[in-house]
Amino acid sequence: MEDIEHASRKRSKWQKTDKKVKKAFLETIVSHRHELKGCVYIEHFYQIADYSNAVIEAIARSIERSNSLSLEAAVYIDGLSKHMVTVVATGLRRYGVTVGKVKGLKDEQSALIRLSDAMAGFVRDYLEGQDYAKRYYAECSRER
Repeated sequence: MEDIEHASRKRSKWQKTDKKVKKAFLETIVSHRHELKGCVYIEHFYQIADYSNAVIEAIARSIERSNSLSLEAAVYIDGLSKHMVTVVATGLRRYGVTVGKVKGLKDEQSALIRLSDAMAGFVRDYLEGQDYAKRYYAECSRER
């Protein structure tokens, strides 16, 4: 992921990133989609009554879709408070996820957290109908 960030010159938050850099980043993601298959899952909720529960549900669904329910999950969430670590771990166990570790990280600490942030920003752009995002969403979603 760090090589992809470096090659595309992506250095800042998605919303602050120049559209040319976004496109270069997404081109690189698309060209590596086979290596990333099974690594990136997206969940979108249209109405959220409780953000914490939505996060827990999204993580549980992603783990289920990855066919990794039988494995012990290590979960890293951007900016997760210490109090929320217990809430998330308990919530995931209710979904049948075996939790080894839940930890909050800052995006500066992990290229994978930065990837998650970028993908969230990209999907938001897609859902808002931004033209550049439509093409890349189709490319990222396509099976080969």
